[in-house]
Amino acid sequence: MPQRARGTVVDLSVSPVDGVANLLVKDVIGNREDSADTNTIQGRAEDAWQQAHTGQMVYPVLGVGALVTSHLNAWTLGAYATIIPVNAIDCDFHIHHICICSASANGMYELRFYTGTERLAIVTFTRTDKKDDIAGLDITMRHLSANTQVRIKLASSNAAQQDTARIKVWYHPHS
Repeated sequence: MPQRARGTVVDLSVSPVDGVANLLVKDVIGNREDSADTNTIQGRAEDAWQQAHTGQMVYPVLGVGALVTSHLNAWTLGAYATIIPVNAIDCDFHIHHICICSASANGMYELRFYTGTERLAIVTFTRTDKKDDIAGLDITMRHLSANTQVRIKLASSNAAQQDTARIKVWYHPHS
């Protein structure tokens, strides 16, 4: 409710939950009930809290990971491979780490993540004789809605052969 102080109206009301007006300071600060997907200071604090206090998940669970294949030509993306099918994760989530479970040949690789035709993120990795266990890579991408399909494409530096990689993702669910 607006208050009057020395002839100036001061609005002390609270912004609506998940409000997007961004017209007043209260809209930028947010509401204590703002969700992690809200672009307010409170929403971002909620997002950080959820990441620190929500158990990390892996997809696929108890599986070998999605197999993705490069194109026959060097540095040409291969076909889409589905890493997270539609309806596989039933809450909002974001991927923050990937596991390169295996790569078929020595070389440099580029891996791209998509939802629909929207590119979400790109990572690169290398496999050599001395480093054939690539392990994991941190990745940054936006939050995804529940039941979102995520697909990947792979390119490699190797010419005249199709390389493959097995990929798993680590993600945080958001309630």
